[in-house]
Amino acid sequence: MNLNNAGIYIHIPFCRSKCQYCDFYSMATKDDKLMDGYLDAVCDHIKEAGELAPGYKVDSVYFGGGTPSFFGADGLDGILGKVSQDVTIADNVLMMTPFAADSADPKVQAFVKAYQDAYNATPDQFAADAYDAVYVIKAAVEKAGSTSGDALAAAMTSLTVEGVTGTMTWGSDGNTNKPASAILYYDGVGTLFDHQD
Repeated sequence: MNLNNAGIYIHIPFCRSKCQYCDFYSMATKDDKLMDGYLDAVCDHIKEAGELAPGYKVDSVYFGGGTPSFFGADGLDGILGKVSQDVTIADNVLMMTPFAADSADPKVQAFVKAYQDAYNATPDQFAADAYDAVYVIKAAVEKAGSTSGDALAAAMTSLTVEGVTGTMTWGSDGNTNKPASAILYYDGVGTLFDHQD
């Protein structure tokens, strides 16, 4: 069967603040419950649309609307992870994520091996984020010398943590800064994209 290419636009209606010039539907909120519900609804809609469009494969995904980065890499990366679909729909799709299980980084490979030994599965971004979160909390407690929420928040802006998802620092707004990896999906399987290939 020859497949026709199709692009997907995913509207992310969440922003830090509402700009007066913006015509997109958006809301100034960081309500995690609302955002998680929205992610579930988007995934359900993608499944429904896929069933109505046989013969098409997605070759591009555009996130827009509000401030997609405000939704977070966890939300954006989770869209492919949550949708169980025909593997051909994820053929030649490039996604950005802070974690790639096939990275050559020794820290990543040690984590992947330990995870596979324990769970008989390859870890995804969410497993890597949780792993790093434990070490971030440890570093914050050590830096603050306290477990007080205010002391931990104050310590975060001075931390640099080397994790399996990359080197992390935090801004005064509480957001993390870390590099992203590009994952290229062929037949539904993602591998680390090397731009020199």
